[in-house]
Amino acid sequence: MEGTGSSHQKKDKHLTDQELDFLVAILGLLVNLVEKDGVNRSRLASASFAITKPKGLQESEQEMIPLLCSIFLTNQGSEDTKEETTTFTLDDEEAVLESEKEAEKMIVEAYSALLLAFLSTESTSIRNSIRDYLPKRNLAILVPVLERFVAFHTTLNMIPPETHKAVMEVIESCKLP
Repeated sequence: MEGTGSSHQKKDKHLTDQELDFLVAILGLLVNLVEKDGVNRSRLASASFAITKPKGLQESEQEMIPLLCSIFLTNQGSEDTKEETTTFTLDDEEAVLESEKEAEKMIVEAYSALLLAFLSTESTSIRNSIRDYLPKRNLAILVPVLERFVAFHTTLNMIPPETHKAVMEVIESCKLP
């Protein structure tokens, strides 16, 4: 049983390509569902689900906000390794694969930050709940990620004006104490 638990823990830290693609798709869908709908924000913020643990197949309850914060924090700072990967040549297949994984981690970081930011606008209690799981109980940690998200999509002319406005509003709200 011990071996199963440790291999499961490694899997949690390093998602397969398929799992990462699935996570990106789910986060993107959730962002779209909560961006303009307060009812969806409230429902998602209060959602919880059962998780089966590998040891003894025990079930536990997981709340959505701590999970989303954990996803954000796990993928936060993925930009830090960018310098390391640029030292490889483009012919190096491992470096190319690493760059692809890093790009997907940045997408997960951005979508989870965007999701948390939108959820935080729904109510003071949801905002405080999110803050409880972030360093220094501060939503400002989301701001640089959201600003990079906007800059990237603006550069590619891939952000509709109403989405740009909504994201800029949540960025400003995240700057507030």
